[in-house]
Amino acid sequence: MTKNFGITLCAFSIGIFLFLGCNVSPPENEIKNEITKHFEDRHYKVIDIDISAIESIPQHEKVYMGKEGYIVRLKSITLEAQNPQDTKGRRLIYENGTIRIRKSTDELHKWIITDISNIPAL
Repeated sequence: MTKNFGITLCAFSIGIFLFLGCNVSPPENEIKNEITKHFEDRHYKVIDIDISAIESIPQHEKVYMGKEGYIVRLKSITLEAQNPQDTKGRRLIYENGTIRIRKSTDELHKWIITDISNIPAL
């Protein structure tokens, strides 16, 4: 083998390793739809949602052969109460919220919200 071939093979192997180790985050509109559905099921209408980042969960939280999961960082979310007991029509604005999502383990592989932080409406 030539020296250039060895370097090329090494670079190619590292590239494949990095590519296989990285998850591609889901589309932002898919995440927004799931968050909206989650709040609507709990009698809140989502007026506005501003996502600042969608990140893969940290390596130390990943489970071998587990479903992919992401941390959705919200710059802001505006909710409107739909339940008369919650003063219907009242708007609630939260900033710097965090939502964790993962794929379900069933055959549908839907997104599931597993944790919500800094949004005390629920």
